[in-house]
Amino acid sequence: MELLNIYDDGNILTPAQACISSEAITKLFTTGVQNLTGLSLGLGFANELSTPHLVTNAFKNLLGLALGSGYKLPLLDTLSTQAPVKE
Repeated sequence: MELLNIYDDGNILTPAQACISSEAITKLFTTGVQNLTGLSLGLGFANELSTPHLVTNAFKNLLGLALGSGYKLPLLDTLSTQAPVKE
C-alpha cells in the first residue's frame, strides 16, 4: 500500500510533508521548552523549567552583594581567587 495524500484537520498533505524524523521532533520539543522557560523567567513565574535559573541568578546576586559589602564567605574567597581581575 502506498500513501498518496494525507488528510489531517482540514489540510491535505503529501507523504513527504508528513515524514518527520526523530531529530526534528526533538528539535521542536527543545525549542518549545526554551520558549516556555524564557516566558516563565520574563513573567517571574517559578516552575520546573525556570527554577534552576532563578536560583542561579539569586546566588549571583548574593555573591555580588557580598563582594560589594566586604562580607566574607568561604565560597566567595574560593571564587574570587579563581576569577580573572578586570581593571
